[in-house]
Amino acid sequence: MIKSLVKIIEITDETHDVKTFQTTKPEGFVFLPGQYIMASLKELPGETRPFTIASSPTQTELLFTVKKTGDFTGSMFELKVGDEFTIKGPLGKMLNFDDTVKDDVVFVAGGSGITPSLASLRYAADKGMKNKFTILYSNKEQKDIICKSELDSMHLKMDVEVVHCLTREKPEDWTEEIGRINTEMIKKHIKNPSERLWYICAPPPMVEAMKKNLEILNVPDNQIKTESWQMPAKG
Repeated sequence: MIKSLVKIIEITDETHDVKTFQTTKPEGFVFLPGQYIMASLKELPGETRPFTIASSPTQTELLFTVKKTGDFTGSMFELKVGDEFTIKGPLGKMLNFDDTVKDDVVFVAGGSGITPSLASLRYAADKGMKNKFTILYSNKEQKDIICKSELDSMHLKMDVEVVHCLTREKPEDWTEEIGRINTEMIKKHIKNPSERLWYICAPPPMVEAMKKNLEILNVPDNQIKTESWQMPAKG
């Protein structure tokens, strides 16, 4: 596990409260899609926060897509290009993904839980993987969708279907799903769900609801990979 400084190369506003920090990649830093690091800032000594690595290992830089939730992430949002922060990692095994995966895959994400899916899909595109991918991506409102244009254009690079779901808003021009992901929505978009490999990254209530949905659909436990996250009060 490596502890090192990374320098910010570029900052992109993804939504009203989400930014992507593109940084240098430390020499010898090797990771798998789905892994994360612990970040620390000199402005907040002694505090750390986990952030998924949103870039593919095939890329020469690292990407961290961060939602502003409190003091720590608020301080990150004050950083500028050229600033540095410390990372320690990589960490995590639950959502690891690489080109040894031969199954067709469903990624289920809630809000900023899309980041491990982004890393995996960017990797799959770079590796030319032939799996069929489906993304069930749930957000409260349309303005909360992270990297929507990138997600919606991924079908140009691979066999992927992106299904957007909104739980608190129904825009007049919205043609995709409304409401929480349930068994009917899953069956609508995914043939033979019991034959897919499932990666789920979302808040605990959504993860538990998805487990129940997949149990009803007879998806074996060994085909379900999950990671629950709870947004801290002072993130």
